[in-house]
Amino acid sequence: MSPLTPAERDALTALLDELISATDDREFWLGRVRETSLELRDKIAGMIGDEEGGG
Repeated sequence: MSPLTPAERDALTALLDELISATDDREFWLGRVRETSLELRDKIAGMIGDEEGGG
């Protein structure tokens, strides 16, 4: 069971999407921020998918 509620997972996903979107035009570009954000999004999406699919 995830320590995050569905609302918290949604908020975290939205935050990552916002960060990734902000780096699209390099307006907000700090080293590996974009690459790290994309990696986090993929890992979190995988964890959420695993939980929704029965773990």
